[in-house]
Amino acid sequence: MASDPTISAASKDSPEPFYFGIPLRPRIRSRDWSRVEAHLRATLTSCLAQTDPRFRILVACNEVPDVQDDDRIEFLHVDIEAPGYPQESMLDKGRKLSAIGMRVRELGGGALMLADADDLVHREVVRHVRAHPEADALIGDRGWDLADPARGLIHARWFDRSCGTCAVLRQRPEDLPASLDAADPEASYLIRAGHHNWRPRLKAAGARILGFPFPVAVHVLSTGENQSILRQDIGWKRWLMRRLTPPTPISEAQRRDYSIDALPIAESGRR
Repeated sequence: MASDPTISAASKDSPEPFYFGIPLRPRIRSRDWSRVEAHLRATLTSCLAQTDPRFRILVACNEVPDVQDDDRIEFLHVDIEAPGYPQESMLDKGRKLSAIGMRVRELGGGALMLADADDLVHREVVRHVRAHPEADALIGDRGWDLADPARGLIHARWFDRSCGTCAVLRQRPEDLPASLDAADPEASYLIRAGHHNWRPRLKAAGARILGFPFPVAVHVLSTGENQSILRQDIGWKRWLMRRLTPPTPISEAQRRDYSIDALPIAESGRR
């Protein structure tokens, strides 16, 4: 990944760099590649709709997907090494997280939000993070689950334990991997540790953690590609909460704030 001289760490007169990092599953491990691309376009739309437009989106992928053209989107190529599906899918995702970390390290660090390629981000995330430079991390404990738009959004408590699109981590270059094959990357680098580990690890390190005054993201459940759902690895408490929490109708403000209408038509709820 060659250095881009047009992008650099913030000077004292420019805003802190902000990055969305999106690891994209490969075509050969996708049940429906065109649907994967459609969901990625929706995720990108929600990122591009930020009220503070000063950010960059890093998409780690095996091939460049068919998505919108924007100068703020950069594609990071990662070779496929593990051919199995779904057993090796998390290894592939981990390598892509490392690729994202390597690029942010190369650019001098900054605020990094990892986002799954089928979730929707609230449009005030970048603005809110920049308003709180004192925080080492901002972690959202509230979000939304979306399984059936005709029924509405389900309020998701303890969101950072159920969805990886939940936090912004301020990362120095030395906090990020320098290669795809670092020894024990889950132990060495926070971005490889898994979202459910971020809060306890940061607390143990004495980090300053803030939250968001709004549900940080929409976790889209009905894509057919979500690995935790495919493996039935969501935990009985999360399963029970989703079953027992009544959905609320999607408001026009929520459609705007999360770019919900950018979802493929079956998920957007609009015919």
